Amino acid sequence: MSATIGSDPPFAELDDVSATAYRLAVQLGRFNRHEIARQLRISTDEATRIERVLSLLCLLHPTPGDAELLVPVSPDAAAVELVGSAENQTRDLQVRAQMLSLTPAYYDGRRERYRMEAFDVVSDVATVQSLLDELSERCRSEVLTVQPGGARPAHILTAARKASLGILDRGVRMRSVYQHTARSDLATRPFVRELVEHGGELRTSEEVIDRMITYDREVVFLPEHKPVGREPGAAIVREPTLVAFLC
Repeated sequence: MSATIGSDPPFAELDDVSATAYRLAVQLGRFNRHEIARQLRISTDEATRIERVLSLLCLLHPTPGDAELLVPVSPDAAAVELVGSAENQTRDLQVRAQMLSLTPAYYDGRRERYRMEAFDVVSDVATVQSLLDELSERCRSEVLTVQPGGARPAHILTAARKASLGILDRGVRMRSVYQHTARSDLATRPFVRELVEHGGELRTSEEVIDRMITYDREVVFLPEHKPVGREPGAAIVREPTLVAFLC
C-alpha cells in the first residue's frame, strides 16, 4: 500500500510480498510481472501493483533503449535517489530504514544470480563433450585453445581434427597454444600442419596454463579441479569479466 507524509509526494510502503518480489527480480536480473506472478503464485494485477511500488521506491529502473524492461537496482542507489528529493527528516528515516531492510536480499539475490549465470561445473565427461560439440558447431567468430603437455592420444586427435576443420571451413578463426614438447610428436605434427593449411594459427611455448577452450570470447571451458577416482569434467565459465580476463 502507499501513504502520504506531510506535503511530500506519495511514498510507497514496502510490504512483504513486494520485498519477496524484489528479491526474485534481483535473482532473475529483471522484473517481469508475468514471471513474478507465476513464481510467487499471485495474480498479474498483484504483480502490476508490486511493480508500481518498487518503481516508486526507485528499486526498478527502465533499461536504456527499452523502457518496458525494468531491472532492479541496489537499495543504496535507490535510497540516494529518494532521499535526494525528500523534504523532511521523517521521510528520510523511513526511506533509509526500508532500503536497509532490503540490502541483504539484494546482495544474496545478486550472488545467487551470478552463481547460476557465471559458471557451471559438469562432471560427466560425455555431457562435456556434447557441449563442446554443440558450441563448436554454433561458434561464429573465434575459437581459442590451450593444450598443455606433449603428445595427445590418436583417437583424441582424430576427433579434434574433424571438429577443427569444420570450424575453420566456416571461416571461424582458430588460435591454439601447445607446449614445445608437442613439436616432436609424430601424430601431432601432421594434425597441426593440416590445420595451418586450412587457416588455423598455432604456436608453442615452454610453459602454458592449464587446458582451456574458448568460444567467441563468450564461453570458456576449464578442467574440473582434481576429482578423485574419475576422469575430470569441466568448469564452464560465462561471466563476461572473467571470460575477458582468461582470453
